[in-house]
Amino acid sequence: MKRKIQILGTGRSHTKEMAQRVEKAAKQLGIDYDIEHVTDVRRIMCFAPRLTPALCIDGDIRATGEAPTVKELMGMLNAPVHHRAPSTPARFRNDSGLSERVKPTA
Repeated sequence: MKRKIQILGTGRSHTKEMAQRVEKAAKQLGIDYDIEHVTDVRRIMCFAPRLTPALCIDGDIRATGEAPTVKELMGMLNAPVHHRAPSTPARFRNDSGLSERVKPTA
């Protein structure tokens, strides 16, 4: 099963460090994965992380603040998937695939 990994952050050094560690952990485990760097602040806020950088695996936020160690990341990547959330909540999606707030209908 392909894992969807999202790194949430604006691209500072901690975000880059987390991305490097995630890729190293995934390669050591030999898992199939897609990695996405989410840098748009509005889209990051859809996930509601407490701090950035944040790590989201298969729709679940698994780490916020500082980058976990490679060993910790290996444990997170091996953990079972409990729920799958869309990468962008429905209230922020539109038909064009772009993320923006959808106005409620009266």
